[in-house]
Amino acid sequence: MEVVIMLFCFGVMFLMLSIIFLIIRFITRKTRDQNKQEKAETIPTWRAENLTSDQRRLVKEEYKAYRARVYEGHSEVEKFEQRKTRWIWLLIVYGIVMKGIAVFMGNGGITVSNLIMIVLAGMGMNTIFLLAAMGPKWRLAIGLYMLVFWNLVTFITGMAQVGITTFTIFIRALAEGFKRYPLMVCVDILSWIYILLILLTAIWLTLVRHNRELAEQSEELHVQLQKFKPMGI
Repeated sequence: MEVVIMLFCFGVMFLMLSIIFLIIRFITRKTRDQNKQEKAETIPTWRAENLTSDQRRLVKEEYKAYRARVYEGHSEVEKFEQRKTRWIWLLIVYGIVMKGIAVFMGNGGITVSNLIMIVLAGMGMNTIFLLAAMGPKWRLAIGLYMLVFWNLVTFITGMAQVGITTFTIFIRALAEGFKRYPLMVCVDILSWIYILLILLTAIWLTLVRHNRELAEQSEELHVQLQKFKPMGI
C-alpha cells in the first residue's frame, strides 16, 4: 500500500510539474522576444573591469543619480521592490536556519562541513525558486506553487514511508511525538509554516492584481536601468 501511495505521489508530482512548466513557458513566450531585442539595444560599450578605482567610484555615483531619476515618481514601485526583497530574503534565511537545526538534531556529532553541505543541498531548490521570484518578472513567482507542491509531495511521501497514511494516524503520531521529542516536533511544525508562507508569498505576488501591476512597472524600470551609460566612458 505504501509503495502504491508513493508511486501515485510521484506520478501526480510529475504531471503537475509538467503542467506548470508549460504554463510558465506559454505566458513568458511573448516577453522573451521583447527582452532579447531590448538587451540587444542596451548592450553597454564600457566594462567595469577596465576602470580605475576613481572611475568606479564616479560610475557608482552616476548610477545612483541615474537610478534616482528613473524611479522618480515611482516611489510605490520602489517600496514594493524593497518589501519583496526583504521578505524573500527572510524566507531564505528562515529555511536555511530551520533546515540546519533539523539536520543537526537528526545527526548527532555531525561535522560543520557536512552540516553545511547537507543544508545547501536540501535548500538548493527552495533558494533558486525564491531568488527567481525576487526579480521584477512576477510570472516567475508562479514557480513558487511548484515549490510548494514539491515540498508537500516530499512530506506526504515521507509520512507514507513510516506508515502514516491517514489524518487520524498523523494526529496520533504528532501527539505521541510531541511527548517524546517536543523540540523535533516543533521543528516539523515550523517547516509546515515555512511551506505555508511560501504559498502565501506566491499568492501575494501572482494573484493580487495591484502587485502584478507594480511588478510590471518594476520590469519596465529595470529595462531603463540597463540603458545606463557612464558619462565620458
